[in-house]
Amino acid sequence: MQTEKNAAPTLVIGEAVVTGMKGFQSPYSIVGNGKLRLEWKFSKNANTSIWAQIDFQCAKKLTEIRLRPLRESSTLDVLVDGQQRSLCPRDCTIQVPYQGAGDEWIDVSRIFLSEYAGLNDWSFATGFHTKKSKTWRICLSGCFPPSEKEVHGRQATSSLESEFCVGLECELFEATIAQDPLQRLHSLNNGALCLERYAGISQEGSAVIDREALTEQVLCSRAKRMKDEACQIESLYLASARATHDSCKNHFQNISSKRLYHDEALGKLSQQGTHLSQSGGDCWDEKWWDEFLVLCCLYGNEGEQRQIVERILQDLEGYTSRGFSAAVDTQNGFIPFPDFNDIAGLRTAMDLRIQGIRVGLKGKPPRTSKSGSRGFKMREATNNLVVQETRKLTQFRCQPGMHSKTMATVLSLSPFPQKDEIVENSCCRVCKADWKQTGPECRHCKIGDVLDELEVDKVTLLVLRSVYAQIKSMLESKFLRDVGTHIEERAKEFFSVLEWQKREKLAASRLWRVHLDLLNDLDELNQCKRPMRLLQAGEDPTKFSDDELNAIVFPVDACPRYHDSAAKQAMALGDLRRAHQSLRYLKNQWHSRKYSAEGDEETCVVCLSELTGERAVLRCGHSFHYTPCLEKLRTISGEIKCPLRCTVRTSREDVMVAVEKSSSNGSETRRVVKGSWGTKVTRLVADIMDVQDKGEKSIVFSQWEDMIDICQQALEDNAVGYTRARSLKDLSGSVRDLQSVGCDVLLLNVKKAAEGLTILEASHVFLVEPLLNHSLDSQGTSNKTKDFGLRFS
Repeated sequence: MQTEKNAAPTLVIGEAVVTGMKGFQSPYSIVGNGKLRLEWKFSKNANTSIWAQIDFQCAKKLTEIRLRPLRESSTLDVLVDGQQRSLCPRDCTIQVPYQGAGDEWIDVSRIFLSEYAGLNDWSFATGFHTKKSKTWRICLSGCFPPSEKEVHGRQATSSLESEFCVGLECELFEATIAQDPLQRLHSLNNGALCLERYAGISQEGSAVIDREALTEQVLCSRAKRMKDEACQIESLYLASARATHDSCKNHFQNISSKRLYHDEALGKLSQQGTHLSQSGGDCWDEKWWDEFLVLCCLYGNEGEQRQIVERILQDLEGYTSRGFSAAVDTQNGFIPFPDFNDIAGLRTAMDLRIQGIRVGLKGKPPRTSKSGSRGFKMREATNNLVVQETRKLTQFRCQPGMHSKTMATVLSLSPFPQKDEIVENSCCRVCKADWKQTGPECRHCKIGDVLDELEVDKVTLLVLRSVYAQIKSMLESKFLRDVGTHIEERAKEFFSVLEWQKREKLAASRLWRVHLDLLNDLDELNQCKRPMRLLQAGEDPTKFSDDELNAIVFPVDACPRYHDSAAKQAMALGDLRRAHQSLRYLKNQWHSRKYSAEGDEETCVVCLSELTGERAVLRCGHSFHYTPCLEKLRTISGEIKCPLRCTVRTSREDVMVAVEKSSSNGSETRRVVKGSWGTKVTRLVADIMDVQDKGEKSIVFSQWEDMIDICQQALEDNAVGYTRARSLKDLSGSVRDLQSVGCDVLLLNVKKAAEGLTILEASHVFLVEPLLNHSLDSQGTSNKTKDFGLRFS
């Protein structure tokens, strides 16, 4: 009950930036307090989706979204012959990006609005489960058509004839306290199990338990209520993962259908005249390049043949920059192409290369993903077949029909995996290497290994593109006049198939990743539903594994754990109550500043003067002048006590400094500096005076004597005590001067007097200009021993 009370929905705290599609009326507007007004103006014939994107400063986990049509707005007052041209939104979709699916938008929930909804009739969606996200999107999938009067009014000619407007009011809610659903699921399962066990004991010995206070029926009803809530949490937890799985699968199916279309078109253009995948082959069986090279060898003259060979050799040398004698470059995945000197040699080299791709070209770098590299290390540590596994992960391979079979396997991944697949994945030494599992590699990892091998060899693709370029440039040649266009069409369709295979492989990898996340979620749920129990008499705890010991509680620890949990709960409730008070105060401050009349001034409660410029903000949220009001609030212990009787004490380190927003470029100062010294020196003197007010000392580094002269004169005119060391001999005297009361700044030439310098008195360092010498820069910025922050100018 306490968790449900604390997790009640509240309006989102913090500011957000709202953007939208072309026609969105408030682009890049900043909104706060979770309330939005979304307005669009769009063309009826425009083939664009209507959406607005909300970007928060930090990740938010929304628990409820409320929508209603916007009735009153200047944007919606678009009149044509006296008729309003506004539409009423009907179907809204809430989306979030999913990084594991390639930053695609995943549908979270849908909200249906009524055409006759009143001003206070909100439509809302709640109960959906998503992970935290900085970005959310609201999309309009449909709108109610305009009334008959509006249709009649549009018959008149007007510049706005095809323009419509639609608007939404939106409220975003998040939980007051974010709770972990897995922890609650674990507690509910164990609580229901205890109640059922307790009811069984009460049934056996009624004399031990007071039946009037706690009957068996009450215990069973409570246990059933806990189980129902646990099932609801489990279903909501899996709903997001399965929705993401379905979305990625639909995207994958759309790309696969387009790849099959181009595959079929290539088969029709080839001599076989049939679908290549249906005949057990693929696009590599359609050897258009071989026909071109045969025609060139039979009917082309010597100059044309030499031109083709030289051009391909130049392309290869330009790609590798090392010729053909280089060793296999496993870092870049480069495998040398066989040597050739003429067209016949090129044909033989291409046949050898294609045969190598069929069986596997060794030399491809292994997977660099975290799970892949971890799995490779686990194989190397636990398997004796290291060489075999290495070959499996380091090659280009595309057996006949392998791409289509692999895509069909990925497409068969279901959002409702079987029990044996979940168990196999939970024990996999690759997927669960972090959990120290040593089981066999699961089928999901094997699919990932096959997907990794489907990448096309870049060198082979480079040669084919070079041949294709030669075909296009030689279409007017005598030996290509009759069949050149047909070969060129086949080559073009071949590269289209490769392009769609690449996209299909990317979509398959995304679906594979999403399915792995689903399996991990199911494994987490199974772990959370594991019951905890006491160690039975006679059991040896040393015989249990670490995973089993996590679910066992020693009887001697039960009572201390209970009291420790109760104490932590009481402390957490106290912190929660104080945080609620601070939050309520900050919200009231935000509303008062937003809706206050012009001319009202915020005052400091300590000195009762206008609160402008730099201010100190305490942990409770109240703010005062940084100087001198903050010093008056310091207690004997050194902590800051709020004069508004807040119970929260603030240490000096926890005081935050806030400055009013300004459109300044940073060159203006809040202090009056005498003289005209330029932007840099004026700002330097102002910062030094701020440091001087705190009773701290500074060091100014420059590599030019003329600049130090200017700084020296500026400090003199503004009555700032300083000392200057012109050489290493004068440094000891200048350091002694810096220790005196009236001297606050030490001027140093970083080239002459900064080497081996250690000064305990200064706590701030100013570099007048950037130092190109890294060693000098490091030496200058390391000259401090007190634990203060460095300041640079």
